[in-house]
Formats: sequence, C-alpha cells, structure tokens
Amino acid sequence: MAASAIPAKAETRKDALNNVYINELVPGSVHNISLDGTPRTRTVTANRCGVAKLSASLSYSAATQISLASVVSDLSTLPVASPGSCSSVAGVYTLVDAPTATRFKDAIGAVYVQGVPASSEQVFSYPELFVSRKITANACGYVKVSSTISSPLTGATVIKFDNDPIGFTVGDLSTTIAPSCKKISETQSVMMISITDKRNWGS
Repeated sequence: MAASAIPAKAETRKDALNNVYINELVPGSVHNISLDGTPRTRTVTANRCGVAKLSASLSYSAATQISLASVVSDLSTLPVASPGSCSSVAGVYTLVDAPTATRFKDAIGAVYVQGVPASSEQVFSYPELFVSRKITANACGYVKVSSTISSPLTGATVIKFDNDPIGFTVGDLSTTIAPSCKKISETQSVMMISITDKRNWGS
C-alpha cells in the first residue's frame, strides 16, 4: 500500500460485498473519505412533457460536465435557451415553444434534457466530482466504508483517507469476513472476528 494518512499499524480489508474496513483507529475519531472513481449523482423527476431539469447548485459549482444515460455533456458548450412550457389539453401534455436542442441550459445555469419518459426519475452524474463522506470510528476503533447502490465500491475504486493524496484501490485489499463490534464492559468494546480470519487481521 502506498504512503497514506492511515496509521502505520492499521489493518485495511474488504468483505465479499466490497465493504471496506479500516482498523486500529482512535474510537470516536472522525475521518474524511473520498471515493475516487465514484461520481456524485443527483436524481430529478422529469415533468409530464418529458423534460428533466437539473437546477444550478453551489454544491456542484466545480463541475464542468454532466452525464445522463451514459451520455456526457460539457456544460460550457451547451446552447443557452429558454425552456418551453408544458401545456395540457384534454389531459394530453405537450411542449410549447421548446428549443430544438435535446440538451441545453438556461441563463442561470439550469440544465434541461428533453425527450425522457414523462414523470420518470433521471439520475444525473458528475464524472469529475467524486463521492466524499465523513465517517466516525466505532468503539472498537474501526470504520466501515459501505458499498451502496448509489455509491458502489468496485475493484477499481480508489479510497482516499483523510489527507492521503494517493489512496488505495479496493481491488488490491485482502478479503475477510465482516467483523463486528461487541461491548464487553462499560468501558471496553472489542472487535469480533472469525477464528479463521484472526491471522488476516494480525491478531
């Protein structure tokens, strides 16, 4: 493993579901985790005319690209246009005065994508902005970095811990059975691992 902000004696492993465990931390300590290779996402609901609007947000102001349905668009090159209106006649919804471009932005930076299924949920991603989390070590002194549906950890995911500029790749970690934390007294908790995995954890 490359030089890292993780303590030298720490043990880092993954389980069969690609959840990652970092041991030998100070109980209750808070750490910053960055998942390089896992883009941040935003989910929006298209209107009844099949237009998905991604509003401008300061939280994503560093982005220069957005992706929807695996199609990446450069924000700087999207045409600027006024969105049409969604009109209903006898229960039938129709776009009125819509731009000809499928993807465009308005004058204040909101992005529009036309032609998606009406009222559907659309997941936009930011290819260059990666998921980050604050995570707290439990009473046993380890953290679990979970692989989730919205932020999956793959073998190629690089996890950067605190101020580590390099990080480590999930696929390079040894696989273990997930540990658990058990309280054995008012002042002490212990990390519970299987007998067969004790050697893997350096116990």
